[in-house]
Amino acid sequence: MNQLLIVVLTTISAMVVMAGTALAQSPNLVGKTWMAINECDLSIDFKSDGTAEVVDTSDFDGNHDSAHWTLDGNALHLKYDHWFGGIDGTVTSADHIEATETTRSGSTHVVRYVPCKLNK
Repeated sequence: MNQLLIVVLTTISAMVVMAGTALAQSPNLVGKTWMAINECDLSIDFKSDGTAEVVDTSDFDGNHDSAHWTLDGNALHLKYDHWFGGIDGTVTSADHIEATETTRSGSTHVVRYVPCKLNK
């Protein structure tokens, strides 16, 4: 019985250490402006509360939207609040995201997929 208890406690301790390590290694998206370096023409300011401000940099009027984002390990999921679409991708280093922007026209419902590389 004591050996079983020791095994269980050791396993739980290892899981707590691994969870703490995973959180410490999670990429930090907050605090810098992330700029697209290819044709997706976006800049994104991630906020610590899970929201973001997204600006269409191809638009001289500064068309922007709010968004909500999550980070599951290195997998980024961002959904626009008013535009039809979002971004899904991977944080590949502390200053680079490889993603795909998916948008849908509000009038024609045509879906568009654009590679989106972002640097901070």
